[in-house]
Amino acid sequence: MNGYCMFNQLAIAARYAQQQHGVMRVLIVDWDVHHGQGTQFIFEDDPSVLYFSIHRYENGEFWPHLVESDSAAAGKERGERYNINVPWNKMGMSDGDYITAFLHLLLPVSYEVTV
Repeated sequence: MNGYCMFNQLAIAARYAQQQHGVMRVLIVDWDVHHGQGTQFIFEDDPSVLYFSIHRYENGEFWPHLVESDSAAAGKERGERYNINVPWNKMGMSDGDYITAFLHLLLPVSYEVTV
């Protein structure tokens, strides 16, 4: 088991949408202080789910101190490049920092994988 929840409701909802409603691709955007390593682990080899996480990292010093929280963790096998981590290495990121990440990273990649 990876992550800190017994049941990952986000993963359950994504799979439900795919299996019950024919949703082909799912975009998960996680922008809280902690990395969602459980969600990343579930979908890391799945090209039908793009997982995008912005989280505090501080060069690996911020809890939970995981290498898979780094930007180099980009998915595995068929899911490679469908996992994007934006690890903030300093505290106090502003709205402008988030808007920049969304406009220059998230939007271009999300359009690219839907084409």
